[in-house]
Amino acid sequence: MQLLPVVDLKIVRHYGYRKRAFDLDNLYGSVKLLVDAMRGLEIIAEDTPKHINLTVEQEKSPDKSTFVTIDASES
Repeated sequence: MQLLPVVDLKIVRHYGYRKRAFDLDNLYGSVKLLVDAMRGLEIIAEDTPKHINLTVEQEKSPDKSTFVTIDASES
């Protein structure tokens, strides 16, 4: 049996003009489809807590647009 690598995954939601910050449970819930897609595309091996250290943050966008940044690295 091959051990799967542990991945540190940081997702930052940059929210724009007339948007507001999510509360913590909605913030983490908002990235579920993104993490599932990364799993489906084999960018990450698994999306379980045993295989992924997920950090989700948010901040105001510098240019008033809404976008997401992702940083992934093996632990």
